[in-house]
Amino acid sequence: VITPNGLNIKKFSAMHEFQNLHATCKARIQEFVRGHFYGHLDFSLEKTLFFFIAGRYEFSNKGADMFLEALSRLNFLLRVHKSDVTIVVFFIMPASTNNFNVETLKGQAVRKQLWRYDVHTDATRPTFTPRNHGLSPLPGVILHPEFLSSTSPLLPMDYEEFVRGCHLGVFPSYYEPWGYTPAECTVMGIPSVTTNLSGFGCFMQEHVADPAAYGIYIVDRRHRSPDESCNQLTQFLYAFCQQSRRQRIVQRNRTERLSDLLDWRYLGRYYMHARHLALSRAFPEKFELEPNAPPKTEGFRFPRPSSVPPSPSVSQHNSPHQSDEDESEDEDERYDEEEEAERDRQNIKSPFGISAVPPGKKKQHGEYRN
Repeated sequence: VITPNGLNIKKFSAMHEFQNLHATCKARIQEFVRGHFYGHLDFSLEKTLFFFIAGRYEFSNKGADMFLEALSRLNFLLRVHKSDVTIVVFFIMPASTNNFNVETLKGQAVRKQLWRYDVHTDATRPTFTPRNHGLSPLPGVILHPEFLSSTSPLLPMDYEEFVRGCHLGVFPSYYEPWGYTPAECTVMGIPSVTTNLSGFGCFMQEHVADPAAYGIYIVDRRHRSPDESCNQLTQFLYAFCQQSRRQRIVQRNRTERLSDLLDWRYLGRYYMHARHLALSRAFPEKFELEPNAPPKTEGFRFPRPSSVPPSPSVSQHNSPHQSDEDESEDEDERYDEEEEAERDRQNIKSPFGISAVPPGKKKQHGEYRN
């Protein structure tokens, strides 16, 4: 029995405020970047996207190696196509450090120096270096070698605030039984990259008709070679960079609507089914349940949005920022936020309840299933 892990959605719920929270937290990250690259800030923060990867320092298992290689290829594409988009990437991974770099604390970071910490070199671990991955032309890849905290002297933000302020979470794991990091991004309305070798990625493939339209990019690491998977990741990143601000706003709206899919109210049904299956096997004289029957999930699936790629024109009341006039004139007018949201709500069934078993009554097949 596969039991997906859910989240307490109330903890992350911000209703219609999550877009404003993104703008507020992004402004704080921009302030950090402005100080971090003080004296070398030759790019526009308004055209800068913030990507991040977070987790244990497991270079290959967490997909950090593939992410770095994809960034190198992304850098090439952005240069070839003369894109004015700038990417700043954060690696939030605990690592041994000697001390804070004094230049960082003073905000006098040098642009070509990717890491602002004196990191212990461990011979058993691969080391991030710009020479290995051709990343020196990128404006910034920043390693934060400890978990985020609001008391940090460098980046005083809680993890939740930091995630809300970023544009994309990238988690191309080679192995992940579930993967809470992309799930947390989803409930906060932040698009993410995952793989079909993670439980979360497989779950989204099963229950969302077009995951990419909802901001869930799933890299195929099961059936493709590492190089092909890296190319696919690069294309995902490049396509994301090509989106306009309003398209990203629409995508965040859609991503946040997947929250119900990850709520314990719905995913708890799998645990209830596992319990009832165990009872039927341990006490067959009192409980009867077909051994191989999974819990019903008819309708438990998000269809492909009617407007793809994102093209908002009616969703301005949900947007904390107005886009440029020339963008709004060219955008397709098919997108209707309220209409799409209502359709998505109808695709999630109410959680089923379990009625008490009257004394002497034997549960019949299917009574435990919604």
